[in-house]
Amino acid sequence: MREQLRFLADLQLLDNRLHALSDEQNQLPQLLQPYEQACIEMRERLASDHANIEDAERQRRSLERKLEDDQAQLAKTQNRLHGIRTNKEYSAVLAEIDGSKRRISEVEDQVLDLMEATEQHRQAVQVHEQHMQEATHELDRQKQKIEQAQQEVAEQIDQCGAERQHVLTHLDTRLVAAYEEAARRNGGVGAVLLTDDSCGGCYLRIRPQLISDIRKQETIVTCPHCHRILIWPA
Repeated sequence: MREQLRFLADLQLLDNRLHALSDEQNQLPQLLQPYEQACIEMRERLASDHANIEDAERQRRSLERKLEDDQAQLAKTQNRLHGIRTNKEYSAVLAEIDGSKRRISEVEDQVLDLMEATEQHRQAVQVHEQHMQEATHELDRQKQKIEQAQQEVAEQIDQCGAERQHVLTHLDTRLVAAYEEAARRNGGVGAVLLTDDSCGGCYLRIRPQLISDIRKQETIVTCPHCHRILIWPA
């Protein structure tokens, strides 16, 4: 039984290692999330830049059409000056011309502002495209690192699995069944060392008689509380 318990301790160590490797394997893809998020944010910024450019261009075209109409109307008003007969009518037409010129000037300023805004958005596109390339490159680099890490973890899992199968060949099937039942109830841990006269799993203080039985290593002793198999640390 002493040798059986030694192999059982080895089995628990291997299962602990397999559990840790499985967790690592599952967590590796999550390491990509910051880099994937960076690419998403860059794509959103680029989409916003292009939308701003389209909006500014649409407004500019609308103002330019209005500017053409206002300039055409101004030319008609100026032509009316030649047929005016009274000073009052002449003054009214001059006032209308001045108002048209002010409106035209305001629209021209708006067109210039939109052209400047469009240029700024185009510059932003160039910057964000560069950032997008950098983010994509970094994402690809991290993917390669994680794929390599996943391969290494998979190899370690295969190695631990083979060692586990080897250990199982030395264990009595009834002991394995008791171990696996205890592990099922206790999050994968079916055997623990006796630590400072306490269960290494739930930390229950073990009675002296049970400690004596554990020390002898002649029979299977389980924790009265968590039912894990207790193993003498030596």
